[in-house]
Amino acid sequence: MVADRGKKDGYFDNDKDTETFYSELLWLCVNQ
Repeated sequence: MVADRGKKDGYFDNDKDTETFYSELLWLCVNQ
């Protein structure tokens, strides 16, 4: 998953940022 890869690569500062990114990406995909 994209969010997990971003977390692994140090793109996000913390778990909250990772979860927010995932939630917003999911919303965009569902509502496009």
